[in-house]
Amino acid sequence: MFYEGEFIYLANSNAGLTIINVQNFYNPYIVGTFDTAGLSADVTLFDGYAAIADGPNGLVIADVIDPTLPEFASSLPLPGNTIFVSNQGSLIATANGAEGFMLVDASNPTDPTLLSNNLTPTGTIEVEIRGTILYVLCADRIISYDTSNPVHPVLLDEHLIENAITMDVQGDIVNYCSSSTGLGILDTSNPANLTSIETAWHGAREARDLRVTDRFVIQTRSSCVQETAYPTNSTLCYYFDSRAPNKLVFAQPYVFFTVGEEFRIIRMNLDEIEIGSTETNGSASDVDANEVVAAVANGAAGLATFDISDPNNPTQAGNYPASSSMRQVAVSGTTAFVTDIEGVKLIDISDISNPTLISTYETPDQAQDVVVDGKLAYITDRINGLFIVDWSSPTNLITIGTLDTPGRAAGITTRDGYAYIAAMAAGIHIVDISNPAVPTLLRSVNTPGIAQSVSLNNQFALVPEGPQDLAMINISDPANAFFAGSFSIRDLFDSSASDTISVAGFGDSIVVQENGRGVSLFDFADPTMPRYLGRIHNIYPTITSMKLIGERLFATTGSSGTMHIFDFRQDCEDNCPADLNSDNLLDFFDISSMIIAYQDQHPAADFNGDGSINFFDISEFIVRFDRGCSFGM
Repeated sequence: MFYEGEFIYLANSNAGLTIINVQNFYNPYIVGTFDTAGLSADVTLFDGYAAIADGPNGLVIADVIDPTLPEFASSLPLPGNTIFVSNQGSLIATANGAEGFMLVDASNPTDPTLLSNNLTPTGTIEVEIRGTILYVLCADRIISYDTSNPVHPVLLDEHLIENAITMDVQGDIVNYCSSSTGLGILDTSNPANLTSIETAWHGAREARDLRVTDRFVIQTRSSCVQETAYPTNSTLCYYFDSRAPNKLVFAQPYVFFTVGEEFRIIRMNLDEIEIGSTETNGSASDVDANEVVAAVANGAAGLATFDISDPNNPTQAGNYPASSSMRQVAVSGTTAFVTDIEGVKLIDISDISNPTLISTYETPDQAQDVVVDGKLAYITDRINGLFIVDWSSPTNLITIGTLDTPGRAAGITTRDGYAYIAAMAAGIHIVDISNPAVPTLLRSVNTPGIAQSVSLNNQFALVPEGPQDLAMINISDPANAFFAGSFSIRDLFDSSASDTISVAGFGDSIVVQENGRGVSLFDFADPTMPRYLGRIHNIYPTITSMKLIGERLFATTGSSGTMHIFDFRQDCEDNCPADLNSDNLLDFFDISSMIIAYQDQHPAADFNGDGSINFFDISEFIVRFDRGCSFGM
């Protein structure tokens, strides 16, 4: 596959060469085809011509100056099976399996000339030519050649590897995948001295194709296109079905690839990298933070405070000892609210190195969770439901409202004058707290499983319920909220997926943490078809809690007692939402993209975010388009 201008040139097996217009990413379409006699395996472009590795048919050259009318220019039979092709100008290099590699002069595309036939020790899988240097991937090594004289290429160096699969050459680096050792990196600044930099990332052992950017390794695997933060281990996969994606091309922020008989495009609209982590020296169960301090409920070890002014290097600064296990925490300004068996403790964290107790609010049974909104704290008590506490004077806490809710109260969240309480077997309770002195049970909604926590996005209250299910309650009208269905994590991944244990909502998206699996992101713009965006793979023990705070995701892992910080930016609040084709221009093509998305009822056309696609979205698009954008911000 080769990308140039607005076209993808796809070596399409027994269908020959297929040329696809991808200028409008919502509507790629075939503009030209060219049949070959063999099995097209790879393609590259030079001077308006396509050089096609055509399997047993050798090298085929097609005139593609007009991509809509590709024409035969020439063919050159070559020994073996031509499976890969690369070029430097009109010098063509081909990989020919057991027959090694060939160098071809295509300066006259209608009459190419074989310059040299070069055997390699264990056959040739891929070739990449850069300037006068040719890199050859064999089954057990990478070899560099000087092709200044292509009739007699000179071997410069070789680096032995095990069970090579694929490679990618970027500048002075060769990245390769091995089914035995994963991703390997070679320094090729001196091609006569190939030097290993690193061998790591065993997830790369399944790779079929590989591209490397300055920040990501992008590879096709058995059922996904995977990004790996470069050079760390945090990864996320764009999953498909049981079919394996094959060749891919990367043109930031888009990845073009094939899967089965389909051509697909994905936008890498996630940018997540772990930027810091630190041990908590306890059993971390919850975390919250302000701009400079993170507070971790650390079980029997108490409340740990961390300096996150440099998020790349979070350091523990202080600790408040526990008289009983501390479980949940909420931070408001310089005050941390922590639940334990006695109730809720208010702890002053203004001096990060010396957190001190301000006061304790005792609940009749056991405090389960706490959220803070302004000078009111909303506390759930296991047996006695909701307590609303005025903490305007932190040393003189005043109960201003209570509500005994059915069932056993657990997690709580609040928004726009409503509290949403997870009540275990009793489902979700929605409480009107517009008058906090008289909280009123507005509605209860049963869920299929046990509701232990609740999170909100634009339209839904989201309740994780094992095994592998996420219950969704439509709260667009809280007084008439209703159970909208369950979203099965098991169906999305596989039967071995483990329990969904917590979620966080933002915009039209949700983040799901799965016990033993990691953190995954879903787009709920169309709630009838939740779209999987990616995952931070769980390379740690079980994640116990997480919170999205601004652009950062804070996560704790209980058994290891570790706090992790991720940058977690998503394009849900794009600087220029009207720039639908993401070319940093507002023009006719964006209008065309909007029309197509509108006709297809694609979620991208839902510009006013109400879940419906209608005239009001057209109106909102026009407003955004007229407003213009400041690109490059």
